[in-house]
Amino acid sequence: MAASCDIRTSQDIKAWRRSAGWSQMDLARMAGVHVQTVKYHEGMDGLVAGWAVDRFRAAFELQKV
Repeated sequence: MAASCDIRTSQDIKAWRRSAGWSQMDLARMAGVHVQTVKYHEGMDGLVAGWAVDRFRAAFELQKV
């Protein structure tokens, strides 16, 4: 399994997504969330947390990004 994804900010989400070569829609599909959820979290300032971030992290780890 890939190293644990350290996601703390919206910039981290974007960086992990880009390293996977995924669009926002791809991440939404892999995490089982609506694309608007991805857009919302990527547009936030500061720290991000919550169930959606947990799902993003799980999607990256499952795909061994």
